[in-house]
Amino acid sequence: MTAKTSRPQGRSFIFRLEKINRATFITCFLVTFSLFVLAWAFKKPPFSSEKHDVCWCGNTVAEAVSLGCHYDDVAGDWLPDKCIDHELLAEFAKAGPLPGGGWQYYKDIKGTQKIDTSNMSAYTISAGSYFATRRWHASHCLYTWRKQFRSSRLGKSIIEPYDDTEDHVIHCTRILLDQLARPDSVEWLVPGKRDPLTDHGKQGHGGEGVA
Repeated sequence: MTAKTSRPQGRSFIFRLEKINRATFITCFLVTFSLFVLAWAFKKPPFSSEKHDVCWCGNTVAEAVSLGCHYDDVAGDWLPDKCIDHELLAEFAKAGPLPGGGWQYYKDIKGTQKIDTSNMSAYTISAGSYFATRRWHASHCLYTWRKQFRSSRLGKSIIEPYDDTEDHVIHCTRILLDQLARPDSVEWLVPGKRDPLTDHGKQGHGGEGVA
């Protein structure tokens, strides 16, 4: 009768111990790695918050000036240099209806009191708000969409968060469709008064205009 062969008891114990140690090591590694990833995720702010920190210029024109921000005609607001696409800004300055391509701004909703547009930064510092045409608003939308592309694909600048939302795209779509349907009008602009993450123009360049 042939005797059955089997692994020695001592070797079997060592084999099981090695499997347990290997499984324990893998489990500990996965737990440690998961904790590291969670800690990193909670420590690192969302991308929108990063843009908020970089593009934020306060709640008032005075605060914007104190933070070293500059007035941006495309945004209709104060922005830090990192958030200004200077090439696009120079192009926008020549895309308006005035001789040389400038844009006309006003002190009143009826558009009867013109502002000296040679230094809009100085005017917004002293007056705070002003009025612009619906044509300006439509152009702001088109150039902001270009800025979004240039920011994401070309790295030209950082797009301000309140203009980098679907709400702003929907808002601009309505403005453009409305612009095609009726004559130009004048709207109220309040630089430095917009919520950095959610507002797409309610207190800034978002007025619906007066026909």
